[in-house]
Parts: sequence; structure tokens; C-alpha cells
Amino acid sequence: MGEDALALGAGLLGPDRVGYLGAEHLDFAAVGLPQQGGDLLGKVGAVVHHRQQDAVDLELGVQLPLDLVRMRLEVLFVLGKELGMRASEMINARCGWIEYSRFGDEETVVIDIVGKGDKQRRLPLSSEQVDKISRYLAARKRPPLFEPAGKDVPLIASFRIGNKGADKEGLSRSGLYIVLHTFLEEVANDVRKKNPRDAAKLLGSSLHWLRHTFAVASLEVMPVNVVQTAMGHASVNTTTRYISPDQTEILEGFKKLKS
Repeated sequence: MGEDALALGAGLLGPDRVGYLGAEHLDFAAVGLPQQGGDLLGKVGAVVHHRQQDAVDLELGVQLPLDLVRMRLEVLFVLGKELGMRASEMINARCGWIEYSRFGDEETVVIDIVGKGDKQRRLPLSSEQVDKISRYLAARKRPPLFEPAGKDVPLIASFRIGNKGADKEGLSRSGLYIVLHTFLEEVANDVRKKNPRDAAKLLGSSLHWLRHTFAVASLEVMPVNVVQTAMGHASVNTTTRYISPDQTEILEGFKKLKS
């Protein structure tokens, strides 16, 4: 299917969904699972486990050829999964957001994310993240990072540029959804035979999955107020909603309680 046809489907099926991987979004029919409630939905759940994440990483890092499709996905994962950016922020992200700056006592590469209400937050970029973005820009024949000529170039671009110009080649929200969902469909196809429930979770994903993954991973290693700032939350209560221990963690916690 072409991007235009997929865009229509995305508009109907979910680019505006704000949930993560709730059971109501799981595509049971596509993976041959019966649509029954209760026990099955509870087992499928709303959290992507390490096994599914490993499948995503394998597809992106090993199985896909190093072409524009993969490079765009790598940058999408940098912005959403590694930096916790909202879909709207990824759509609006420009090369000019990235610069050298003092970050604490170090000079490093940073990205100044323009979020809700035009509020900005500054996050550091690793050399690996900068390399992925730079490689993608070079493949698109766009100016390198830090050059004034490229400051308005979108970090994530459509393949259908036409005569719009480099500063107008950004993706729409539905286009962003298509890029992610098409990739996750490929991963789901690879794991469907061995783990149909994993495939169901992947097929039921939304754009918020990337940001959710960042939040959960960050809360394991950072104080909640740091994660709040990194995600651009006005209230720490919003950040704490991402703290949802699984059943194993609950069991282990209760074992530690003194009787």
C-alpha cells in the first residue's frame, strides 16, 4: 500500500489514540487469537515486555537494510523512545533545535525541544544519537547539523517531497503513525508463529508507545522529578502514572515485607 492509502487508514484506525497498548487496541483477528475477555486480555496486558522489545531491536538493528527507511526509523526511535518526545514534537522537530551548549559543567550536543504551550526543555544527545541523525540527513542530501542553512529542515521527513522544499518535507501525524505501524507490522509478522500474543501487542501499538517506553525506562534510573522535566510534564502526578509495577514485582515486594 502507498503512503496516501495508508494515511486514510491511519486516520480511521488510530493516529489520534492517546493510549499505550491497551487491550481494546489489540488486533486479535490478525494473529489468530480468539476475541475473548477477562483472562486472555489480562494475560496480553498493556505493557510491552523485554521479549517484544528485543524483537523490535532485532528488526531495526539487524534485519532491515541500511536505507532511508531504516534511517528514518532510527531517528524516530531516537526522538520518541530515547528522548521521550510527543508525536507533535517529533513532527515539528527541526535541525535548528540541535546545537552545542553547556550542559552542567560539560559542553555537549543538546536538543531544545519546543513542547506544549511553546515551552522548551533541553536534553543532551549522545554521540550515537547525533551520528544517526547526521547519517539520515546526509542520505536525504540535506545540510549537516549545526549549519545555519539547514536549521529549518525537519528531523523526520516524508518520502513524498515534490516541490515543497526541504523545510516543508515533514511528516503529518498520520504519516508518522504509518511509519511506526508499518514497521511494527513487519516485526509482528516475524514473531506471529512463535508468539501470537506478542504479535497482537505490536499490532495494537500507538505512537504513545515510544514515549511510554522512555518514561518507564527512565523512571528505573532517574528521580521522578528529573523524568518529569525531561518529558515536559507540568505536574509530577502525570509522570508517576507511568510507574506501574508488573505482577512479578508486586510478588517480590510482598515477599520482602515482614510478617
